Amino acid sequence: MKKLIIPALAGSILLLSGCGKSSPATKGRAPVQVTDWGVVEVAASTPKHLKLEGKDCTLTATPLANGNFAVYIESDLGVTDRNSPAGVPAGTPIHTTQTQNMIVPGNVECICDIGHKPVRFTLKLKTS
Repeated sequence: MKKLIIPALAGSILLLSGCGKSSPATKGRAPVQVTDWGVVEVAASTPKHLKLEGKDCTLTATPLANGNFAVYIESDLGVTDRNSPAGVPAGTPIHTTQTQNMIVPGNVECICDIGHKPVRFTLKLKTS
């Protein structure tokens, strides 16, 4: 038994000494800007209007039996007049939106990409 304690202790020290070092992939990177929506109180299947970088975003959450939420998010990407699709005259304004479906735990802080932008929020079911 004593023969195993010393090698185990030495291995643990070596393992822990390497845990505080940063990995090469994270050196020199600029910090990622995260939009913080905070606690978002939702009513079952009722759209909640939020802002993401000044644009409208609609979140609809349906509570599930296991405490999670089925979430549908529609993001307003704005109006663009460049790169008109075939058959549309050049310069024609085109309104675009992006939709996402996801399962999110309730009462737990989450970070998700919405429209390629990281957003932090906690979903909480609104009590009547």
